[in-house]
Amino acid sequence: MKYNLSGAISEIIPTKTLTDKFIEIKSKVFVVDSNLYELHKELVLQLVGDNPMYLLIATEQNKTLNEAEMIFQFLMLNKVNRSSVIIGIGGGITTDITAYAASVFKRGCRLQLVPTTFLAMIDAAIGGKTGVNFQSIKNAIGTFYPAEKVYINTGFMRTLSKKELRSGWAECIKTALIGKTGLFQTIKQSYSAITEEIILETIDQKMRICEGDLQDTGFRRKLNMGHTFAHITETATNNELSHGEAVALGISAALELSRRRKMISESEYNKMHLLVEPLLIDIELLPQHKHQIASRLSEILAHDKKNSNHVNMILFDGFCSTKVVEIEDTDEVRDVLLHGVRN
Repeated sequence: MKYNLSGAISEIIPTKTLTDKFIEIKSKVFVVDSNLYELHKELVLQLVGDNPMYLLIATEQNKTLNEAEMIFQFLMLNKVNRSSVIIGIGGGITTDITAYAASVFKRGCRLQLVPTTFLAMIDAAIGGKTGVNFQSIKNAIGTFYPAEKVYINTGFMRTLSKKELRSGWAECIKTALIGKTGLFQTIKQSYSAITEEIILETIDQKMRICEGDLQDTGFRRKLNMGHTFAHITETATNNELSHGEAVALGISAALELSRRRKMISESEYNKMHLLVEPLLIDIELLPQHKHQIASRLSEILAHDKKNSNHVNMILFDGFCSTKVVEIEDTDEVRDVLLHGVRN
């Protein structure tokens, strides 16, 4: 599966084994999620061999310019140049910061990624977005830099927690809801079972969107559906909610706001929300979270990287049909997020 992202060819490679994928790369270094390393130590050591490895403590709090600088020092120490391949192995935080480091070190080094979570496979590691957090704003600093190869090995998912799997499902369902493809029906038929068909179909739908709009200035913005709400809750709760949990709430909020504005019918709302409801079980905004959202919402929206002079949100204008809508009344956003999400 090869995709042309503004002239950069990004190849998505489903594979049952990784042990032979990097052998012939002469100059390579690895950035590996430290938690993944502990879970799959034998495999990681086999992949890395005697090549340099940087172990990353992959938390949102650690996804910063300071950590990127540590990676730069690692790359400098190991004499990485533009012909070297930087290989990131881990979840979305790892692939985001590895890709960011690769995109700016020496003005761009070769990059390959091995996403190891459901979320990273279908979203974070593909499409070319990189980023680090800055002053509590998620992915405030970043670039567009597609990996030349992304290896999809579903074996890693055996060690994922229920919370991590739910994060992936949120992004998967988001992708199914933003356009009329067969993905909605595929998910509905095998809900709760993460099949290779679902993974590859979700990847293909996202990558086809990214092919036409790498820089996220037009049609690709639809992939941000639910994410403005999600960034509000993530920031206000200091990441106590995972990205996937925040996205699930964000999708529900986007559906509710679309319903209130009569952009979708009640039946369209119910049909789409049926796919989201299982994700909302056990997700709760605590009173302190709601207080933070209420008090910080305007400040967070002012920093949202997708906005210009207005709050731009992706809302629904039909079944599996979305559009960019300018929102002027932030009280409307606040009310839907605090009181309109059904969980």
